Amino acid sequence: MTQIGSSPARPVPRTKSERGALLGFFSAAAISSLAANIYIFVAMSFGIQQKTGAIARPISEQIVFSFAFLIGYALFVIILCAFPSIIFHFLSQRFRIIHPIWYILFGVVLGGTFGILSAPFFAPDWDPEGAIAPVTPVNMIANPHALAAWAWLFILPGALGGLTYWWVERRAAPPRIDIAPTRS
Repeated sequence: MTQIGSSPARPVPRTKSERGALLGFFSAAAISSLAANIYIFVAMSFGIQQKTGAIARPISEQIVFSFAFLIGYALFVIILCAFPSIIFHFLSQRFRIIHPIWYILFGVVLGGTFGILSAPFFAPDWDPEGAIAPVTPVNMIANPHALAAWAWLFILPGALGGLTYWWVERRAAPPRIDIAPTRS
């Protein structure tokens, strides 16, 4: 027997902390994707053309490519980072981790891992020097330009994503009330 006005169980977050974590996760994915997209757009506009001597692409092509990259990067971040973020959320709740440096470090580690896992999916001829070589983690470490690009493309967006996750989750969390024992 159901009550009037009751609704079936909904798979929505029940606590303010869970809502904050979910909102923080999607905000972090959006900010990190936007940061990586800005790097790609700037690299397409200035850096790669000067080093390789490539003909400049029209701005309309750059915008279309940047938008497609933004959507694809955001989807991969959401897919690959969902499970580690759930684990981090529960650990941060369990051990009361509230300092932003831990969230930033988590974002850096997650961004670096994401970068290492996605290196084989880059185009095989992607190299700021214009050399055609397969992109592997070993080749990226050997080439300082590729390593710097990898850091700008994954490490910095990961750090920004971690900071965003902390900021949004802390703003949505209920206020913490610590009651110290009193002497009588």
